[in-house]
Amino acid sequence: LPEIYFRLGNLYREFGAFELAQDRFFKVLSTTIRGVRSDEDKRQFRQTSLRAQIEIADIYLQMGDHEKAAQFFDRLLRLEDLDVPDSTENRSRSEFKRAYSTYYKAKDLDDEKERNKQFARVIKWLLSSGAEGKPFYEVYPDNMHAPESHYLLATIYKRLGTWTVRIKLTSRLSCCSTRLIKVCEQRRFP
Repeated sequence: LPEIYFRLGNLYREFGAFELAQDRFFKVLSTTIRGVRSDEDKRQFRQTSLRAQIEIADIYLQMGDHEKAAQFFDRLLRLEDLDVPDSTENRSRSEFKRAYSTYYKAKDLDDEKERNKQFARVIKWLLSSGAEGKPFYEVYPDNMHAPESHYLLATIYKRLGTWTVRIKLTSRLSCCSTRLIKVCEQRRFP
């Protein structure tokens, strides 16, 4: 049943029915709590529940509610078991989307001091990702958001007037884009 609600949520989102999609993803959460039986079921329901929470946060982002999206992604990143073993997909997606939603929340603030404070948070997150505390694009070089993380950093540096760092990031972006294109070509199906 949780997987059915999950698929329905994805369908509703594709059609632009964001509120219905969120409702289905919240139903995933409620059904995974009630229906747990074996240890394997618990593990499987836990992963489905985490995926649903990420989708809920994504929908907040798509609807333009950057505050709620950032809060949701922040809560998810506090979880140690966000990913299945040997995967970083959920964590990398959540790290980038938290930074992205915080940037969009901050970029139109009238209070320059608060805007710069939020920009500093985004820079910190993008330059100290993962357990290693390295830049996002180095920790997750094959992630689809790696080039966008460069662009986001360059955009913030431009708005803050720190051009020399921006120039360095722009040159790294072209290298990262080339690497991403190669990864995408390798993953194409025959």
